[in-house]
Amino acid sequence: MTRTSYIVSIAASAALLIGPGCAPPSDGGDGGDEEVEQPPPSSYMDNGYPTILEENEDYTGDGSTRREFIHTFEMVDQHGNSVDFRQFLGFAVILDVSAEWCPPCRAAAETAQEVSEEIQALGPAYYVQVISQDAEGASATQQTAVDWSEDFGLDLPVLADEGEVFKELIGLEAFPTFFVVRPDGEIDLRQGGALGDDQIVAYTEYILRNEDGNFREIPGWPDPDAEFDE
Repeated sequence: MTRTSYIVSIAASAALLIGPGCAPPSDGGDGGDEEVEQPPPSSYMDNGYPTILEENEDYTGDGSTRREFIHTFEMVDQHGNSVDFRQFLGFAVILDVSAEWCPPCRAAAETAQEVSEEIQALGPAYYVQVISQDAEGASATQQTAVDWSEDFGLDLPVLADEGEVFKELIGLEAFPTFFVVRPDGEIDLRQGGALGDDQIVAYTEYILRNEDGNFREIPGWPDPDAEFDE
C-alpha cells in the first residue's frame, strides 16, 4: 500500500469512528588489557518518564495545528510529579486533552490503558492524557488527575492542566481534542472529538513506520525498524 493510499484509508475509517466532542462550559572504562563497558546514564528522570535529551533542551514549540510544532508544557501528573513535554520528544505521542465532566472523554478513557499498552508494544510511543477541567467545569487540579486515573485504572501519564493554561494556549474549542505528534514535536493530526481506538493504533503505526532514525533508543522498548521490517 502506498503512503497516500494508507493516509486515505485512515481518513476514511476515521470518519466512521470519530465521535462528537463536548463544547467546554556512555563511555568505556579502562580495565587494563580488557576494556570494561561502563553502564550508560539512566534513561529516565525521577518522575518515571524519559530524560530530556541535550538536543531537545532548547525545543520551543508554540503551535496547535497540523504541521506546527506543539506547545511546550510542564504539568503535574497523578503522582504529584512535574512532567515536561520535552521528555516525550523522540516518541510518537497521542495527546488527549479532556475534561472530567465530558461523556465522550470518559468513554475514551475507558479503553485508554489498553490502547496505551497496544501502541507501546509497537515501538517508542506514549498515550498522554491532559485533564483541563474537573467534574464541575472548574480548572483541573492534581487531585482531578488522581481521581481520573483511579476511575479508569490508568497507569499512563495523566496531567492536570491547572489554570487551564494549556487549553488556552492551543485554543481548544471542544473536549476531547486529540493530537497525534511526531517524535520531533510536529503535529500530524489535530482532531476535535474522540478518536476511535483503532484509529489511535493506526496513526501511531503510521508514524512508527515513517520516521526512520528519529526515535529514542531506550533499552526495553521495541525497535520500530525491526517491528515493521518487511
